[in-house]
Amino acid sequence: MLADHFEGRGFPVARAACGDEALAAVLGDRSDLVLLDILLPGQDGSEVLRRLREQDPSIGVIMVTALDDVDLARATLRMGALAYVTKPFDLAYLDRIVFAGSQRTAPANRPSPSSI
Repeated sequence: MLADHFEGRGFPVARAACGDEALAAVLGDRSDLVLLDILLPGQDGSEVLRRLREQDPSIGVIMVTALDDVDLARATLRMGALAYVTKPFDLAYLDRIVFAGSQRTAPANRPSPSSI
């Protein structure tokens, strides 16, 4: 659902079904911004975030999850996540966070999507 939503707003989107796929997709394509679920098969989102930070701390990561867990939110923010957003998503709010994150992490020579 989120992939379709952001593709419709002009963001290039790669999908991954598990932590290993997510790491390969993000690091292979040198993504600027990642929406990362905590509950992933294999490596969970916290482990993927830790490994992304080791590989490239400039990649923006927004944690998205059904877990309304204050301690987990604090831990992922300390690890460098830009935000921790719980389901059900307020898409207007998520749009603003993704737009702000893409502005913070996008290369200067790449235009940002203007449809948000």
